[in-house]
Amino acid sequence: MANQSHPRIERAIKAMRQLGVTHPALLVAFAKFKPRLTVDDSIPTAAVDASGRIYLGTTCDTIELPKLAARIYHEMTHPMWAHFNRMGGRDPKVWNIAADMLINQPWHDAGLPHPETWLLLPREYTGERTAEALYAWLQEEQKAGKDHGQGNATGEDGNGCGMSPSKSDDAGDTASAEPFDAGEAAAQFVAASQVMGNGVGKGTAAFAAVFQSKPATQSWKRLLRFAAQRCSAGAVRDVRSYARLTRRPIAGLTRPGMLSETVKLAIVVDVSGSVERTWLAQVAAECAKVLAELRNVEIFLVAHTDEVVWSGWIKRGQETKIDAALSFTGGTDPVPAYELVAKTAQFTGMLHFTDCEFYTWPNPPKRCKLIVGALGNRGYGCKPPAGAQIIKVAA
Repeated sequence: MANQSHPRIERAIKAMRQLGVTHPALLVAFAKFKPRLTVDDSIPTAAVDASGRIYLGTTCDTIELPKLAARIYHEMTHPMWAHFNRMGGRDPKVWNIAADMLINQPWHDAGLPHPETWLLLPREYTGERTAEALYAWLQEEQKAGKDHGQGNATGEDGNGCGMSPSKSDDAGDTASAEPFDAGEAAAQFVAASQVMGNGVGKGTAAFAAVFQSKPATQSWKRLLRFAAQRCSAGAVRDVRSYARLTRRPIAGLTRPGMLSETVKLAIVVDVSGSVERTWLAQVAAECAKVLAELRNVEIFLVAHTDEVVWSGWIKRGQETKIDAALSFTGGTDPVPAYELVAKTAQFTGMLHFTDCEFYTWPNPPKRCKLIVGALGNRGYGCKPPAGAQIIKVAA
């Protein structure tokens, strides 16, 4: 555990406690980060790494307490929004700027004090409030010769300072080595915000709304590829043939070769009203990409509310069908969708995107591997079927 008696850490804790008078929900999340506060004299402001360790720089000794609280909130939010996991191969500098803008804006909108150097969303930006969308927009603007801060990042508060590689511990000031789940911290914060938002500071409810709308932490493309590969692992090697000459030895026993078999993958998507539309847009886009790239996969798409609202085989060149399939909304019950999958064909696997907000979770068809892409942080309305593999795609 970090040296909690250090004056700089004590000051940071005091700042957050003062903030907690009007925004107590933030203290719920801060409780997860408090043991990971670390003194770092090599930086002036603050930083955070992927493990949730917050590095407090030299100016944390003198900055006004309300602004110090803003600084800590800023650093906490990077791992809670999984900015490290989602960065991928993007330019770290521009990604950090996009992430900073999205973190800073709701705090600013709530009228809370913050350092003057904080970057906010450009007025010209009208796209989705996700780091991925803003990053793409900033890059296009940069190509057009327009700069919204990414070319002038100072490394100061909220201006390209936040995300840091993990650093080795200093003697006598070692951050907690306990397992850390930033997604859990975010979920607890949202829950507390919903309970407290009506009775305390108005900004609390605004923060809750922002945290509820986080995009995926897992790559949709990776998850779809994983599902296809996992489902095809046993299927593509059980068809034997004597026709492949390369499998015939010069002498001795002739062994049958292996023929590739097309994999049938069912993708079931929950389009009920509780599922974020931005998530559905990403599912649609990545389904189209997988169709274009994985030639041995056939996809049967099913969209459901409390009934099947769309179903059909999706082939290359028919990507518009995916958008149409995911345009519905309503209640939620996966039973009709699972029954349809069982009747349609013998699928080697089924990938179900859902926020798990239902109370009857049926078993998948026989001999069909179920992979659940769990959206959001709401938890499960009921227990998933035995043997199902749960992968969180939004933390």
